[in-house]
Amino acid sequence: MKFSDIVDAARALLQKKGRITHRALAREFALDADALQDLVDELVLAERVAVDEDGKVLAWAGTTAPASAPAPAPEGDRRQLSVMFCDLVGSTALSEQLDPEDLHELVTAYQQAVLRVVQRYEGHVAQYLGDGILAYFGYPVAHEDDAVRAVRAGLDILAAIGTDVALMHLNGIAGKAKFKGLQERAREKIAAVAEARGFTPEELADRLVPDLGLDEQGTVRLDFGPRQFFVGFDEALKPFVRDAQGARLKDLPKPNKADDAALAEAATERFKVMKKDAKATKAAG
Repeated sequence: MKFSDIVDAARALLQKKGRITHRALAREFALDADALQDLVDELVLAERVAVDEDGKVLAWAGTTAPASAPAPAPEGDRRQLSVMFCDLVGSTALSEQLDPEDLHELVTAYQQAVLRVVQRYEGHVAQYLGDGILAYFGYPVAHEDDAVRAVRAGLDILAAIGTDVALMHLNGIAGKAKFKGLQERAREKIAAVAEARGFTPEELADRLVPDLGLDEQGTVRLDFGPRQFFVGFDEALKPFVRDAQGARLKDLPKPNKADDAALAEAATERFKVMKKDAKATKAAG
């Protein structure tokens, strides 16, 4: 049997069963360890019709529901459908910073976290779009509160990720959401993340409202060696740069031959991180 035939057969089997172990796939198609990994990579990474759970189980994640799922509503029957799209912010930068294996582990962990939350609320992961995930609430199983389930799933996903940026987004919801119940639930998720990460109240406050590394004058000195620049942020969290004489510049200059290469590279990278953090803070607020 050609490998392409094995892929087709494994895809059909996984779609029918919904979930299958790596060991079962190896036995079913008489695969050695390398061939099994090739099959998993094809279904998970290339076709994105499956999610690899802890390197032991494949879960169906294609656009068509598994055969065991309840049948969709009869033709002509209208129903409300809540759609949620999740995207891994900064994945392009991560792909440049991490080697492919580490990036794969990170994306897989993110996908598994989203899948577990969606399934907990009886939603359906309809499609993987790059590092984005499209989920339905109301199909194939409909509930009267599918919209509520989708919102709660979104909060739970942020809590499951639990990073500083996720905390800032939860804090933005807790402070500015229109509905009081949503605000309270976001606060509960913040408390749960803080407890899981062992934060003191002061540490939690620092992460909810980061200072972006600014000094008492509200600036950061970026050292290029013979040249120094000072970065601050305006009230809209847009960065501005001044040279050592206080003249305002359009942007942080690129390093030149006279600069210290190592210092200039570190300063440029820090400037990128500061802009990213400011953008995340603004989005969360």
